[in-house]
Amino acid sequence: MSTQSLTSDVACTPRASRAPFARLMTMLGIHRERRALRNLDAALLKDIGITPDQARLESARPIWDTPVRPF
Repeated sequence: MSTQSLTSDVACTPRASRAPFARLMTMLGIHRERRALRNLDAALLKDIGITPDQARLESARPIWDTPVRPF
């Protein structure tokens, strides 16, 4: 194995190993946002342009139901 291929393999490993952690952190962040949305009253929801029914539906989504974002 050449030094160049070893270096490029090692350089890719840390980022690849961080991807699952980054995805988990994204999922937890979205879960916290949904929980906060669930706790807003009707006046605050109206301020941000969301109906109580929309907030209820969004906050009921499971933690793994997140937008697809490339990492």
